[in-house]
Amino acid sequence: MSDPTTTELEPRRLELTLDPHNGSLQTASLLHVILTATDNLFQDLYQMTVGDIDVAAPDDETPQQLTSKKRMADLAFSQRRHELAWRLARHARAIEHVAALTAAAATTEFASHVETSSQALQHARTAWSQADEAQDALFFFHAQLFPLRAAPHDVVGAADVQLHGRWYDLPHNLLLQTDPYETSVEAAWSRAQVDETWQMAVRRKLMLGETGYDPEASRLWKLSLRGGLVRLTCGNSRPTEDSSKQQYPIAAVLTVIPSHSSDHNTDEWTLLNLDVHVKAKTGEFNYQLECSHRQKYDLHRLAALAMHRAEVKTRKLQQEAEEEEMFNSNDMNDDAAVPNKVPPARPLEALFHVAHTFLLSWQLEVLSAQALGLRRGAWGAVGIPIQVQPVQFGESSSLGVLSIYFWKVDDSYGPPRVGNLSLGENTDDEQNPSKKARHSSDARGQLVLTITAECGVGIQVSMSGAQEILAQGDVKTKSIVQDLLEATTNPFALSASDALLAAARLCAYQKCQAVVKALQPPALPHWIVLSLDRGSIVVAAKLHYYCGKDDESMDDGKGGHSPFTILFRVQCDLQTGSFVPTFPRPFHLLGTLAGADTYHQASELMAMRVASLPPTKRRAAGASSTGRCVREAFDALMRSMNLLGQRVGVGSSWDDKDLEGSPKLRQRAIQGACVDVRTCLTKCCAMSALYGLAPVATRIAVGLDASPDMSGNGTDRRLQGMSLLSVPPVSIRMHQELVERTVSSSDGVPKKDCHLEQILFSLSCRISNGGVVLVPLEATVQLDSPAAEPVVKEYEMLNFEKRDDRSFPSKGDGEVNVGDPVPEAGYLADLISNLIDESPNPPNTA
Repeated sequence: MSDPTTTELEPRRLELTLDPHNGSLQTASLLHVILTATDNLFQDLYQMTVGDIDVAAPDDETPQQLTSKKRMADLAFSQRRHELAWRLARHARAIEHVAALTAAAATTEFASHVETSSQALQHARTAWSQADEAQDALFFFHAQLFPLRAAPHDVVGAADVQLHGRWYDLPHNLLLQTDPYETSVEAAWSRAQVDETWQMAVRRKLMLGETGYDPEASRLWKLSLRGGLVRLTCGNSRPTEDSSKQQYPIAAVLTVIPSHSSDHNTDEWTLLNLDVHVKAKTGEFNYQLECSHRQKYDLHRLAALAMHRAEVKTRKLQQEAEEEEMFNSNDMNDDAAVPNKVPPARPLEALFHVAHTFLLSWQLEVLSAQALGLRRGAWGAVGIPIQVQPVQFGESSSLGVLSIYFWKVDDSYGPPRVGNLSLGENTDDEQNPSKKARHSSDARGQLVLTITAECGVGIQVSMSGAQEILAQGDVKTKSIVQDLLEATTNPFALSASDALLAAARLCAYQKCQAVVKALQPPALPHWIVLSLDRGSIVVAAKLHYYCGKDDESMDDGKGGHSPFTILFRVQCDLQTGSFVPTFPRPFHLLGTLAGADTYHQASELMAMRVASLPPTKRRAAGASSTGRCVREAFDALMRSMNLLGQRVGVGSSWDDKDLEGSPKLRQRAIQGACVDVRTCLTKCCAMSALYGLAPVATRIAVGLDASPDMSGNGTDRRLQGMSLLSVPPVSIRMHQELVERTVSSSDGVPKKDCHLEQILFSLSCRISNGGVVLVPLEATVQLDSPAAEPVVKEYEMLNFEKRDDRSFPSKGDGEVNVGDPVPEAGYLADLISNLIDESPNPPNTA
């Protein structure tokens, strides 16, 4: 056997393992390593001889190899040779490691090196852990260290200062460096003289600085002087919680510490305190966006650094100017003094820019968090939810931009133009920072409200259709704009919900105005008039009453003496931007029919009829009810008006994609939507007159509530050459009797049958060239049971009494005479009363 000290070993990489607890090397004795290697070798040889070994099972589909227990004698020759070869190779590597350790131990002090390295690693790990703990402790106490800018908490030293006026624990070497006034003239001054010198230094700084040089600089700050302290405030104040002090959005306290040099121009402002406050409106959330102590400390340092840089920059310019003046005076041999043209430093302006920028960024953060909360709340639960582009801070003149997209608009040919909202002078649209955000991919097909913060300017609000909004000039619009600006610019009343609500109110008024402008004649018949009233669209129409076939006044297209009667209103929903119908208060039946309940509250007869049917047939029976017809008619009107509202937008200002083709294509699309609105609006006007005005008139005339569905499903037949509206008329019962008759069954057995026969006074309507014509009818119906569907046996047209004594209040030329529906219902009640009095079967109102 060869000597291990002379045998050359192949160099291999040494793997080290560290203890995870203290960072030391994990070591073992050389004897333990040798015994472990030899024991593993002999154990493996024994298992191959008499025991079972782990054999890898061939399986190519699974990434992990499966093993099975087999005896060495049971293996094939090739497999047995493979198992023996790789086991010997594995143990050979282990023996080589043992040989390397044995050779190293015989010639070197390997153990001492390992111990030294282990101690070094353990020391580094311990020092690293202690440094982390110290850093965490300093960070934890940082919030408490920031406000402690007074002397240390030394009780004995404080007693010495209060009783003797000196602090005896101050080292002498430090005393010589920090108290230069001990041997100076100022050491003999009294407290009053020190205060006077301090105040004079502050006043000199104010008069010779930017405040005295440029009086307009005071517009940035409100300055108040108290002794040697200068208090600067910005913005409108509000009382604090205890109402003892006023709180400002930005407040700073400064002073001047006089220097010992003869040149007092080198004295700089010392920033003592800087406070910036931002609050959400009462009832709103600020999402815990409070300013931490670290942020206050960093803001204080940045502001002080900005003031110092302004002073240093101006001082350098003054020094260069003095050197240049001295050089010029030496060349010209002129001793005349040249005035210094360098303006004084503006540290207060630099302080304002730092604090104001921090204030604006904080406001945008709060508004952005509130807008994201609205998207997850009520404004996001509607059919067209709002989209929010969170605040984005850039390096341009715009500090940050927040965009809120709401409502749907058709921007196929270009989006609505975005402008700035301001109650003062209008700004230039070319400098509008929100136009870039308007063309974002999220803004496609929606209106936009953009809140932009500009350094040195403040918060600017932009929105779609701002030019038309500012052009209104009325008091109500200015009040809404003021609410919008107050919710976004007031640091103590930030509210994204109020801002979005105010923007929706402005857009709702503009949208209604654009729809009314698009639906002017000839888009609508001359007997329908649309007008604006407090942000809603008032729909009024001319009503006529059938007085006989010879009366052609309602078909000649004139009808100049008939007034326009208000039938219903269309209002814009602020959350979705969709139109919804509203009805006058006396029109109870019309409001119930057009609501969600189709028949239960509107018609007791229809409710009883549907309840008597099997559950599988109730839906089909309710489909032919009056409530279903009215609701579908008004739903169709709202859909067509929503489409028109999306195409007209919020005004006439658009950013057209094609300056020549886009306006023409947009106008063609608007005209196509107006055609659909015309068809639906004429039908809804007729239904409003029939189910809104007529029941009020019958209630006034006979004291009975008219009910639909009493005279069948509709008069879809032509009576005397006129086609009536194919909807069920409203009716009141005039007379009824029980009729019995004897009929023969199929087997010839006589059988008695009885049914209820009713005579009804009904009102239907038709649409003519002059307006909506209410037609009186006398219907004879037959009922086999109270829950059965009535069978109409006969319709007979009646004639109202023709009157020529109607007088209407005259208005100026060009004004439309629009009247309240109640007087018109009274006039119709007189006609119904006279017609019923002439009937041989008056109604029983007892």
